[in-house]
Amino acid sequence: MAKASVSASVAVQMQTHMLLHWSDIAIEQERLAWAARRKLELQVAEAKATGKGLELGREFQPSLIAIAAASHALDALYGELRDLALPPELAAKWKANPRLGPSRPRKLHETLKHGFRISADQWETRLDRLFELRDGAVHPKSLSQNSEPHPPFGVNTAIEYVVYRSERATEAVDLLLEILEICVERPKPALERWANDLRPSIERLSADRSRGSP
Repeated sequence: MAKASVSASVAVQMQTHMLLHWSDIAIEQERLAWAARRKLELQVAEAKATGKGLELGREFQPSLIAIAAASHALDALYGELRDLALPPELAAKWKANPRLGPSRPRKLHETLKHGFRISADQWETRLDRLFELRDGAVHPKSLSQNSEPHPPFGVNTAIEYVVYRSERATEAVDLLLEILEICVERPKPALERWANDLRPSIERLSADRSRGSP
């Protein structure tokens, strides 16, 4: 019987695409957010009859996680593409000093413009909005604010429950998958190998999302 031996001098290089893990989390949490919304819709009549409040946190938490996970996935995408897509001197500058230059969503968009066939301002506004939501969640302001009505229920609640809800989770995941799908469809020559390697995983993400879409 043959035995396999492994030399201590042999090193195996492996890469984990964190953008795929964060994308899975974003898709699953979006699904949970909409499931919570549907349960809340069934409880509205009872809440009005009994005076009990709606448990909006059940929708808020998965929505919050979906939004954060989508932005983390795109952050990881930037990390993968920066050295492959950007001019070497610019990639080295941003790598050496992450605080240098534009904001993270603008750095990501600049990287995407260099690596893929997209328009000059294709996702700028939507990326800015997503990362503003992410930053608002992880760096919240400790200020009391007036309550606002929660769509679609109309009950007054804290602004965070209005901002981080199912619709925003869907917007975040829509943007994430749109970017990933276009990246594997429209790579420039330097990114063709990367796109071919990632294509099966991106197709799997899109299929998973379609099966459980709200």
